[in-house]
Amino acid sequence: MNLPPEQLRWAKLTAGHWPNTADEVVLSAGAAKALNAQLNGQLRLAANQRTMTVVGLTDEPSGMFLKTGYVADSYFTDGGLILTSSVWTVKAAPGTPLPSLVDALNTELHKINPGIKVQLGQSYRDTQVAKMAKDFDIFANVLWGFAAISLVVGMITIANTFSITLAQRRRQIGLLRAVGASGGQVRRRFLIEAMLLGLIGSLIGLTLGIGLAAGVTAWTQSLFWGLVLPAGQLLIAVGLGVLATVVAAFVPIFKGTRVLPLEALQPALSTSDKRRVSIVRSILCGLLLLAGAAVAALAVTRNDPFALGYAIGAGMLISAGVLFGAPLFVPGLLWLTGKLLRPFGAVPRLAADNAERNPRRAAATATALMLAIGLMVTLQVATASLRATVLDELEQHYPVDLQVAWGGYDAPVSIPSDASVRLAKIPGVSSSVLLSGGHATVDGGVGLNVLGYQPQVATVTGVKAAPSDGEVLVNPYFAEDLGKTITVRGSAGKLKLKVVSSELIDYDQLMVSSTNLTKITTPVSNAVMWLSVPDRSQATNVWVNATEISGLQERVNGSVAQAAMYEQVLNILLAITTGLLAVAVLIALIGVSNTLGLSVLERTRESALLRALGLQASSLRWMLTIEAIQVTLVGVGVGVLAGSLFGWLAVTATGRSAGFSQVTFAVDVPQTLGMIGIAVVAAALASVLPGRRAAKAVPTEALAEV
Repeated sequence: MNLPPEQLRWAKLTAGHWPNTADEVVLSAGAAKALNAQLNGQLRLAANQRTMTVVGLTDEPSGMFLKTGYVADSYFTDGGLILTSSVWTVKAAPGTPLPSLVDALNTELHKINPGIKVQLGQSYRDTQVAKMAKDFDIFANVLWGFAAISLVVGMITIANTFSITLAQRRRQIGLLRAVGASGGQVRRRFLIEAMLLGLIGSLIGLTLGIGLAAGVTAWTQSLFWGLVLPAGQLLIAVGLGVLATVVAAFVPIFKGTRVLPLEALQPALSTSDKRRVSIVRSILCGLLLLAGAAVAALAVTRNDPFALGYAIGAGMLISAGVLFGAPLFVPGLLWLTGKLLRPFGAVPRLAADNAERNPRRAAATATALMLAIGLMVTLQVATASLRATVLDELEQHYPVDLQVAWGGYDAPVSIPSDASVRLAKIPGVSSSVLLSGGHATVDGGVGLNVLGYQPQVATVTGVKAAPSDGEVLVNPYFAEDLGKTITVRGSAGKLKLKVVSSELIDYDQLMVSSTNLTKITTPVSNAVMWLSVPDRSQATNVWVNATEISGLQERVNGSVAQAAMYEQVLNILLAITTGLLAVAVLIALIGVSNTLGLSVLERTRESALLRALGLQASSLRWMLTIEAIQVTLVGVGVGVLAGSLFGWLAVTATGRSAGFSQVTFAVDVPQTLGMIGIAVVAAALASVLPGRRAAKAVPTEALAEV
């Protein structure tokens, strides 16, 4: 950009001086780093012999996509450009009341032009940021959705945690009830405790969140502009944290404090948890699944602009059916996986029995994992499929990655042989083809560049449809205004050919067989060169190199830059969503550790008896590890299957509503396998503390525990 006046410059020099002549440039720190530029170094503009000298560096950071630099006004005016502006920035003298100045300027300028409006700088900035950030506001709402997901998973973990707490304090509850405390008094005590824990946890989470935000903004360099702390949203977050803790703890507290005093003082905890299949639960879950399947059918079979909305509704109904019905099928899955473990010895058999002993709590833990893993896989599959679909659409509609031509359609020019050799050897170019061409007109006198087909076109573009001697390939947008046949006229003659719509051809081109090309015009050899760039990360380098070789930016065009931009944005989206939902998975894995903790507590005497009978401490720890992995695999397995289904449903519905010709289902296998591996390893680590506690207990003391 041109250098602002000194009083209005927001960037500060860290080295050198501001530009004074047309060949001087000052770079921001990020731009200098990206270009590997040094002070007093030289930069040459791509496809231009103009050389710039870096005379200064600023402290201004650079965004992920935008790098800034400053030049003198003469940089533009020397090239014949007239500098104009639709926005003026006015700096008030110190001590001037800004509202009064705005009113005075509006009054005077209104006399000159009623359309001129003066407003405070902060108001103008807020308006412009709101316009630019409207998509980010939508993204912020998506982030709130991820927060809600993590909150639900956290509530499941909190419920299990309070189950552990109440089980550990069962005798304390019995003593309180025995000395006269009512059930309501005991419940209020634990509810207040839950509220305080929720408040402390929320405040700690708030502090960690602000620290993480500061770290991320520092990494992206946006902290340069300041850290904004929206007080209202932060208070809502704290309030939701407290409310979620109390709500999640209510059912365990209510159940744990309803026991009779003498029952609570019994020496052993009850481990009987009979499996009861609720008829009401079965019917309700069945109805939810049927309704979800019906809505999903609408989403994937109808070309409806609201197809994605149907898919989201179907996903919610099916998710509710699966999660609410977890107690119905998780015990069966635990039994099935346990059956696979039992042949491997006594320790795996004990682990399988323990996992099945309390199916309700195991189902709750598996449900948390299902929700977190399922949502993560849904987003991974949806994003990977959307990325593949968009790139396939680009390949279909813009199969030519890069096209280089020395002349226009009215005056084709042969590409120099040395230039074509250099173009083919650009790093990132996998294949290329040179096409002969010439000038021709069609019905109505429209002038176009007619190209002759070569067999290498199929290798470069992936499009195998070649024009026969009776056909002419025409861009679909142009073909809409033509009849079934057209007459193509050139300097050598004319031919009446059948129109074939093809995405292979650009708007100002036709393609015929090489035989027909010589019948229509006197062809110019090597008039156009097509390049294939399969690695999108090389798109910018290939484009710049091709521009450098051709000498003019106007000689290079193609879809590779657009495809690379889409792929980069989708990759960033996938990374962000995966990272956010990884938090939910972490919370769910904490739930696995809590479940094991309660399981160890309930089986204290049993573990002591096993130790007394000769079971080694290492075997006891290994038993708990197998149990944790078994529950984790059940939750992860259901989550992966459900997530894959929902991801396919989402991308199919998106394709229907967006009008894609086809939808490509894709799975990011390395990320999905990595996520499963991390979950299994984390579950094994989660069993370490409960395992150590069980193994370190002295058998005689544990057996004597009342």
